[in-house]
Amino acid sequence: MVVSILGILAMIVTMNVVGITTKAQTRATDSEHTTVQAALDAMLGDKDISATTAGCGSGATSNMAAFPSTGHPLNPLYLHNPAATRRPYSCDANGQITP
Repeated sequence: MVVSILGILAMIVTMNVVGITTKAQTRATDSEHTTVQAALDAMLGDKDISATTAGCGSGATSNMAAFPSTGHPLNPLYLHNPAATRRPYSCDANGQITP
C-alpha cells in the first residue's frame, strides 16, 4: 500500500517536472526570438538601412555572424552571445524575424 502511494507521488512529481521543463524551453525560444528581432531592429536603425538592403529575404540561418546576409551581421555588435542561436531565423522585406 505504501509502495503504491509512493509510486503515484513519484509519477505526479515526474509529470510536473516534465511540464515545467517544456514550459521553460518554450519561454527560452520565445525570448531568443524577441532578442534577435530587437537586434535586427537596432542594426537597421543604427545603419539607417532597409531590411531588404540588409539582406532580409534570404534563407534561414542560426549563424548570427552571417545574418542578415549582406555585410551587416548581428553578431558581435548587436547580439553579443551567442554567435549561434538555438533555431535558424530568417527575416522578410519588412524586417520581421521568423524562426
